[in-house]
Amino acid sequence: MLIYGAGVQGQFLAHALNTKDNDITMFARGKTLEHLNQKGLKLQHSLQRKTTNEHITTISTLSEHDIYDVIFVTMKYSDFYNVVPTLAQNKSENIIFIGNNMNPKLLQSTLTQQSNHLKHITFGFLMTGGSREASHTNILRFNAGELKVGNMHGEITFSDKLNSIF
Repeated sequence: MLIYGAGVQGQFLAHALNTKDNDITMFARGKTLEHLNQKGLKLQHSLQRKTTNEHITTISTLSEHDIYDVIFVTMKYSDFYNVVPTLAQNKSENIIFIGNNMNPKLLQSTLTQQSNHLKHITFGFLMTGGSREASHTNILRFNAGELKVGNMHGEITFSDKLNSIF
């Protein structure tokens, strides 16, 4: 799986999915990429009063042939359209956009129109929040950080993959 975005949501999702059965990669750039590679993914879980520190595989570019079972896109809704061309050229089929204030119909049609590859697109909302600090990320999670996922057309075509991930 690829977590495309290394903000608060992406970091928590990488932590939550980082099990022995899942192969997690995070897409990050700049100082965040440098920090993740040098110091790992350090989260301060505020309500749980604990700190976790894990090392996650990172990338800073996504090529056409980097295939992932699922790509979780976690970033501000205003940045989603900036990554559409990269996602469109990539051959991975299953994409979940996680966030709020998005226009799912427009986002789905934009990505579908720009891609020459089959895409199964769903949308999700992660029950977390927080802030990034210089040395770690503060996490507030609600309902155990539950991820709500839905599809505009009923059934999620890759629900079997999601069930195995979670």
